[in-house]
Amino acid sequence: MPVLPSKLVGPPPPAPLVARPRLATVLDVATVRRLTVLTAPAGWGKTTLLSGWARDTRRVPVAWMTIEPGDDGDSLWTHLHASLSAASVIGGYDQRPVPVPSSVSRRVYLSELATALADRPTPVGIVLDDMHHLADPDALRDLDFLLRHAESLRLVVAARTEPSLALHRWRVGGELTEISAEDLAFTDAEAAHALAQHGVELPAADVDTLRVLTEGWPAAIRFMAQAMCGQPDPQRLVDRLTGEQPAIAEYLDREVLACQSPHERDFLLATSVSPRLCGTLADALTGGTGGERMLGEFVRRGAFTVEIPGEPGWYRYHPLFAELLRSRLRRAAPDRFSELHGRAADWFAAHGHGGAALDQALAGGDWDRATAVLFGHWHRIAMCPDGPGTHGAAAAPPEDLVRAAPELALAYAAHLLRVNDGTGADVFLRLAGAGLNRHRADRRGPARTVHKALCLARAWQDANPAAVEAIAGQLLADVASGHADHDVRVRVVARTALGAAQLATGDRETAERNLVAGAHVAERAFLPCARHACSARLAVLWAGRGELGRAERVAREALRAPTCTGRCGADRRAAAYLALATVSFERDRLAEADCYLDLATNQPQRDPFVAAGVATTRIAIHHARSDIAAAYATLRAARRDRDAIATTYLCERLTVAEAELRIGCGETAMARALLQPMLDTVREPQLDLAVALGRSFLCDGDHRAAARALPDWSDTGAGPLALRLDAGLLAALAAHCGADPRRAGDILEHVLELAQPEGFRRPFTHGGPPVRRLLANHLDAGTAQWSWVRDLVDTGAERAVAAARPPLLVESLTDREFTVLRYLQGAMANSEIAGDLSVSVNTVKTHVRNIYRKLAVTGRRAAVRRARELTLL
Repeated sequence: MPVLPSKLVGPPPPAPLVARPRLATVLDVATVRRLTVLTAPAGWGKTTLLSGWARDTRRVPVAWMTIEPGDDGDSLWTHLHASLSAASVIGGYDQRPVPVPSSVSRRVYLSELATALADRPTPVGIVLDDMHHLADPDALRDLDFLLRHAESLRLVVAARTEPSLALHRWRVGGELTEISAEDLAFTDAEAAHALAQHGVELPAADVDTLRVLTEGWPAAIRFMAQAMCGQPDPQRLVDRLTGEQPAIAEYLDREVLACQSPHERDFLLATSVSPRLCGTLADALTGGTGGERMLGEFVRRGAFTVEIPGEPGWYRYHPLFAELLRSRLRRAAPDRFSELHGRAADWFAAHGHGGAALDQALAGGDWDRATAVLFGHWHRIAMCPDGPGTHGAAAAPPEDLVRAAPELALAYAAHLLRVNDGTGADVFLRLAGAGLNRHRADRRGPARTVHKALCLARAWQDANPAAVEAIAGQLLADVASGHADHDVRVRVVARTALGAAQLATGDRETAERNLVAGAHVAERAFLPCARHACSARLAVLWAGRGELGRAERVAREALRAPTCTGRCGADRRAAAYLALATVSFERDRLAEADCYLDLATNQPQRDPFVAAGVATTRIAIHHARSDIAAAYATLRAARRDRDAIATTYLCERLTVAEAELRIGCGETAMARALLQPMLDTVREPQLDLAVALGRSFLCDGDHRAAARALPDWSDTGAGPLALRLDAGLLAALAAHCGADPRRAGDILEHVLELAQPEGFRRPFTHGGPPVRRLLANHLDAGTAQWSWVRDLVDTGAERAVAAARPPLLVESLTDREFTVLRYLQGAMANSEIAGDLSVSVNTVKTHVRNIYRKLAVTGRRAAVRRARELTLL
């Protein structure tokens, strides 16, 4: 077999080239692992990236082979041998074919090659580009054999589909690096660079829009840069970007559609009407079977089809690809286009996805079906107005129809709410309201209810708790007077929204009653999404009140509930994560609390109470870590976000958080100046204000003023348990400073009795030296909570030492010390560890002493905690 030199080198880079050092760094780091796989559809820059890296890297010598259709084992090993020889990895390349004609002699050759590679003192890289063309199973098995036995080999593979190389084995062993289309997508900076190389300068907002529309697809961004070059108004092309842009359409035709059979192309056209697909929906659209298998095959083959993260069994097409398919379907068969939208609407409606069904009916121009869907599913649409299920706003119905049929105006207003067009929704809600006023009373009853529910959804979309509370009250009044149809659904929608709004305005007791009632009604009405939305908010309320165990249980139940892709589901998940973050914070698990807050922040929710709760909890965590700069940055960001300060109550929570920060910095006078306006507006000082005020006086050394500032905190109705504990600790500290140790001990014992059942630790472990001394004295004086207090004292001492300790290890742990450190996480004795490792007990003790010395700790538990802080465990 002749050797083609062009297959042994990477293609020259396109001109101009967008430098991507972040990915080159990933590849450099990946060479410490045995296998690296780049998997992405056509046009995502796999070959360009690898070709540039192979030329420029100095980490390892790199051999290259481009695989083409029809390449089998003989071609693979002939060219691979030649490439390795040309890269001076092995010798013997003299332009003659490699003698591997039979399976026996090939295995001998592979064994010799593996031995030659294993004998090298440094690793060697092999790049196999376009490996999706390699279909010979024998060649794949031989390649896997070489990879397993040549320990110095670093194989880098680029393909449109996941290669058949037993990836599971390398993944489990930590020897696999995976680079996906998401990693290869252009960032905003890379997209701007690509445009600038063609002389195109766009505002940052338009660059971001282009990246979002293309999902960072490098080929599409290059095509757009070429199209914009020399244009007087390039921004207009961004606004008009579709999959029918000539260069993009031609590329998709040749690289994607041309690779499909006629049956597969028809499947793609028929299913393009829905922005999200599952197997049964695809079968309903095509009238066939095997939709799940077909969609999975498109994903595997890189046909611009992806699985939707977090939704097993659901898929979507790339937006530009979907637009191209829909456009061709609409032109080729307009009647079929409308019929397919109707099928999709019926399927979504039958499976409880009312919003998606409404979108499909309107997109197909079926006005009767659209109004029927709205009036059958208005409660779900009102609670989850925005969520996946639409390709964008559908064309508006004819104006004369909208004015004559307010129900149709309501349907289109609901659709605009789903695509976040609040201004457009306002127009159609006003049209619907005017039309309903012209109707007879017997006709407008149900429509009135739907109209108010959509106005409620609009108010919530605007983060306007006052308007939400007013409209929800009107809905409940309609139920009480008998003027509302579907009273169970009305009560669910109204109670859920009313409870959420009252949380944001600070009326926690009334909010709790409404949320509990909403959860009960939703359970009776078989509306689990609404029930769990109420439960998640209740979990936040209970966590803030100090019922940590109850809050944790309910929050986890809400997270285990079936996924809802609309706003209701996002709000529920954000609230549940906030509740868990609060529980973790109060139990002094700050890293865990950080993780939960990150998860809450990643949810696209609009609940102002949750947004403000995330901000104040994050500020408290930064304060507990003495990271005052980060705490102030979080505070400023929260105040810039209007959703986080939508009400006076939430604004006051941020002010209290700022006062606590200023007290921590010693700015006690400034803290009292912040608190005074709020103290002047209430008859009885609220507990959080009293605690902050008392802390400021105690910080100034005025223990009498601190004691006077604190109201009676021992009563269960005095406020949230966390604040009562803070108030009790302040009272104990004030008594201690006033030379009344017996009173201080009595107060502290009561505080400990309140804190222990729910596992509160934060007030004690982050109280600083004064609280630590108070606990130590109490330990010496005697307490019924002796073991727990000793643990709190030790933890406080460890934190004090850690605060003064350098953040990194001065001396690294050896591999065996790492192994012993992992054992220290459990309850095994040194003798048991020695038996498990087949070493002597003295050897284990030596390792343990070295671990303690290197981590600067004095005990097993402290070593594990310190190792986790350093991310060693």
